[in-house]
Amino acid sequence: MNQPTDEKTPLPQPGQCTYIKPDGSRCRANARTGRDYCFIHDPDSAEEREAARSDGGKERSRRLTVLSADAPDVRVGSAADITTLLTETMSHVRRGQIAVPVANSVGYLAGITLKALQRDDLKQRVARLESVLAHQQANPEADSEIEFVNPEKSR
Repeated sequence: MNQPTDEKTPLPQPGQCTYIKPDGSRCRANARTGRDYCFIHDPDSAEEREAARSDGGKERSRRLTVLSADAPDVRVGSAADITTLLTETMSHVRRGQIAVPVANSVGYLAGITLKALQRDDLKQRVARLESVLAHQQANPEADSEIEFVNPEKSR
C-alpha cells in the first residue's frame, strides 16, 4: 500500500500517516495511535472502514424527524412571530420532535422572512415620509405638526 519515499516526498512528521499517494504526495492526516497509517490508509482497518461506510449510508438514508402532518401552519407577519417560531423550533429540537437539519432550515427561512418584513416596513415608512413631504411642499403656509409613530407599537 505504501510506496517508497523519493527525494521529492518529504519525510512524515511525527504522528503523520506514512502513506504516499499515487501523485507522490504524502497523506497529511494523523496516523492512528501506535500505527504508521491513518484510518483511511491502514491496511488492518479495512473491515472497520467498510462498516463505517455502511453505517454512514444507513444514517444518511434515515428519514428526518419532522412534526406530524396535522401540525398547524405557522403565520408569520412580524418579528415577534418569528421569535415565537424560533423559540418553538428550539423546543421541538430539544424534545426530539424535529431533526436538527429541519430546524436549521426553519432558522434560515425565518431569517429570509425577517429581511422581507423589514424591507416592507421600510417601504411603508418611506412612503409615509414622502407623503408628509409632499403635503408640506403643497401647503408651505400651513403650520402643521407631524407625529411620527413606531409602526410596531401602533398595531
